[in-house]
Amino acid sequence: MDRLGFAVVLRIDRTIAEYSLGAATVRLEWYPAMDVLVEVEGAPEAIERAARATGLPRAAFLPESLPHFVAAYERRTGRPARLAAEAR
Repeated sequence: MDRLGFAVVLRIDRTIAEYSLGAATVRLEWYPAMDVLVEVEGAPEAIERAARATGLPRAAFLPESLPHFVAAYERRTGRPARLAAEAR
């Protein structure tokens, strides 16, 4: 990609475990230095069922993208989130 003129603007190293519960997909995402994220996908009823099954408060499930969670982590901890293990 470098030879084609592309520049890396974001690199992410994460470990993912994906599960299914009925018609929902539940994905856990671990990053080098940030909160573990739980993502639930599926039809609305399946999402609600899977969210309840996690035991986490429903209010903890937000329709936000990764930059939102990075900013929230940094505000809460006062430390920069680290999405990649090391710069390349």
